[in-house]
Formats: sequence, C-alpha cells, structure tokens
Amino acid sequence: MANDLPAAEPLHAPPEPTTNRCRWMLAAALLVHLGLATYYAFLLPLWGAVPDEPIHYSHVKYVAENWRLPVIADPFRDLKEYYFVADPAGAAQHGPAFYWPAAVLYKLTEGLTLCDQQYALRLYSVLLGLVMVYLAWIGFALLFPDEPWVVFGATLLLTLMPHRLLISAVIYADIMAAATAALAVWALIRATVRDETTRGWLWAGLALGVAMVAKTSALLILPLAAAALFLRWRQQEAALPALAARFGVYLLGMLALSGCLLVRSVYL
Repeated sequence: MANDLPAAEPLHAPPEPTTNRCRWMLAAALLVHLGLATYYAFLLPLWGAVPDEPIHYSHVKYVAENWRLPVIADPFRDLKEYYFVADPAGAAQHGPAFYWPAAVLYKLTEGLTLCDQQYALRLYSVLLGLVMVYLAWIGFALLFPDEPWVVFGATLLLTLMPHRLLISAVIYADIMAAATAALAVWALIRATVRDETTRGWLWAGLALGVAMVAKTSALLILPLAAAALFLRWRQQEAALPALAARFGVYLLGMLALSGCLLVRSVYL
C-alpha cells in the first residue's frame, strides 16, 4: 500500500554551514594570529619605538586615574614622557571602547613594573585581534557558505596583513576600532543575506554604534549599508519604502549607542 512505502529522501541534503564543517580551519587562523601577534608583542621594543603607543598608554592611565573622558589637546611631550603622565594629548578624540577596559587592566597591573605592565596591555590588544579574526571568519562564512577554502583563504589573508598584526601587538586603540568594525560588517552582512527583518537591521545599526564608540571612522561602513540596500532595490527584491525603513532603523541603532559621543565630539 502507498502508506506503507518509506518516505522519499531528498536528492541533495542542504549544505552544512562552513562554520560547522571546517572548524579546524578557523582554529588554524586563530592560532596563526595568536602565535604571530604574541611574538610581535614581545619582539617590538617598548618606550615609544612604535609611534603613538606611549600616547595611547597615557590615555589609559588618564582614564584609570579619573574615570572620565579626556578633552583633546595638542601633543607637546617627548614620547617617553607619556609613560609617566596622565596626558592623553592627541589620542583624546577617540571613543572610550578601547581605553575603559584597558584602564581596568591598568588598575589590576599597577603592582607590576612599567615594562611588564606595557606587555600586559599589549596582550589585551592580542586578544582583541583574536576577536577580529573570528568575526572576519563568520562574516566570510555568510558570504561564501559553500566554499570553506575561500573563507579560510580570505580569513588567513586578513590575519597575516602586516598592519593588522602590528596594531594587534601594541597598545593601540586602532585594534578595538578594527575589531568592532569587523563586528559591524558581520552584522551588516547578516542583515543583508540572512535576516532582512527590521530587527536584523536594528542589530546591525547597534553593532555600527559599538564601532563608532571605538572610533568615528566606522562611519565609512554607512555607504556599504546604503549600497547593499540599493542593490536590493535594483534587483527588485524589495520596495523602496521598505528599504528606506530598514536604513532608518539602521541609523537609529547606530545613534542609540554613539549619538551622545558624536554630539560631544562636534561640540568640542
């Protein structure tokens, strides 16, 4: 009888996500980052040999001693002097995302020598670089769900970029900016190809807000969002009012987290 026949199996099973199939590739990329960034953290000399690192350290010191955002001032000291003063100088225009967690670490390591404390703060950057590599991986996996070697190659290329390795190995706010920008780009990709609901775009806007709190250069991600929605409109996959609503929600999410900081920056 027809009811006794076994159910037909699908000819092709749905592809398993790249993130599940090739975890060893992700582990390899993370280990490459950890090995190289940690090596450079201890290889690169201290005491201002890496430009601007003392100024970022001084900003961390300022936050640890005052627990408030500094006001920008023109740099005027010799680089080595910044290790002994709480004077953020030219780094004060950056948001608090990098400095406030670093200030907690600064307080926890106050009993160390100045050199050892610098290495501890450099390892904080190494961990932020690890987060960036992971976010890049899951972003590429959304774009190329059936091409694990493409995902691996793209992630490894980003992992080995010399400048990315440099900012992952020193006391630099740019690594937080890069890591949070990777979060914002991943959230934008997810809203575009996986979750095109209002909620998905709101989460993407909030992720951009986080990146803005790290560094206002994250505004450069806004044209990517506009371009993604424009392509949806050109491909006639969504009506213009719906796309405009998504972009509005995206901006709202961004401003919810970074609006006050933007107003403060413009005012100062």
